[in-house]
Amino acid sequence: MATENPVRDQQPIDCRGRHGFRQSLDEGSMKQTTVTRTIIAAVGDWQLAVYCPPDGSDPERCYYEPIIAWEIEQHEAPEKEGTSIRVNPITTEGKPDNLKHQWGIRLSDGRIDIPHVRMCENEAVFLEAGRKTVEAEGARIKKK
Repeated sequence: MATENPVRDQQPIDCRGRHGFRQSLDEGSMKQTTVTRTIIAAVGDWQLAVYCPPDGSDPERCYYEPIIAWEIEQHEAPEKEGTSIRVNPITTEGKPDNLKHQWGIRLSDGRIDIPHVRMCENEAVFLEAGRKTVEAEGARIKKK
């Protein structure tokens, strides 16, 4: 059975247009990179999973927020540098870039995808991944 792509057939609901920023290249010259952001409504049962480490009397836990939209950010670099695309989930709380804890996207089958890191089979595996991230961060801070 083919998987449906709920985002593919959606029309943009808010196109913010093109915004340029400057990027330095090897020769010290400045070239412009173009960034295009498009926001489309989320369709289906997508959820943002957020890991919360234990805090005082509160136990370790995971909570979920519904994803209400997706931001598609396309960076077009000059000449041979190419194009990159980043897709960000948006909830009523905003984008997860602002979160200080581990987060992932919960799929309808219960798996949780930590972007560019790993696919967790279930919430227990996601909690373990969050715990390891917090431990690694603590070890990194102690080294300083």
